[in-house]
Amino acid sequence: MKKLIPCLFLLFLTQLSFAQIEISYGPKVGIGASSVLIDDIKASDEHAFESLARSSKFTTFSTQFGLFANFTKDLQGFDYIFVQPEFYFSSLGGNVGYYDSLGVQTGERTIQSEQYSRIDFPVLVGYKFFGAKVYGGPLFSYFLSSGSSLNTDTDLEVERKFNSSGLGFQIGLGVDVDEWYLDLRYENMGNIEKETIVEGESFDLNTRLTQFALTVGYRFD
Repeated sequence: MKKLIPCLFLLFLTQLSFAQIEISYGPKVGIGASSVLIDDIKASDEHAFESLARSSKFTTFSTQFGLFANFTKDLQGFDYIFVQPEFYFSSLGGNVGYYDSLGVQTGERTIQSEQYSRIDFPVLVGYKFFGAKVYGGPLFSYFLSSGSSLNTDTDLEVERKFNSSGLGFQIGLGVDVDEWYLDLRYENMGNIEKETIVEGESFDLNTRLTQFALTVGYRFD
């Protein structure tokens, strides 16, 4: 079985290489709502951190712009399969909750913002029928900058350290109308944090990113 799966995949690629492939490319832009998820951690008897994923205050406006390429194979009907690599710049973030010494006692938290800028490279594989499509695939990201107001706007010494790259996935739905692509997709990226140092003690808040994005692309054949 372990040998059969790679052989079948190789056979698929061989057949695809001899098939008639339609190639298109073009620019794309998008807007969305992103959020930062962390593990709820009590750093000490006087300080704690909390994810705001279930709060109405957790989202941050996100943007993206870049390029895509699309390789589509006609299945001899009204349906198609396609591979779509993309390359774009994105800006996203979210909010986390912080409890100071008084907040730990009263339950009142302050909202701290986090912001990230990335170069993203998703590789999406999908199925299209009568212009409607469903797709998914891995997302590779390189972080240009990572910032957190926890580092500057709290009453204790906090240093948030982030990885320079990340790995996640995207899934989505879309529709193609003439030369226009319209997509709604969900993104999830795993732990992007190296460590968070609070008053000299190291913690792992297990920082993750999620995003819902609406994107528009225009194709050139």
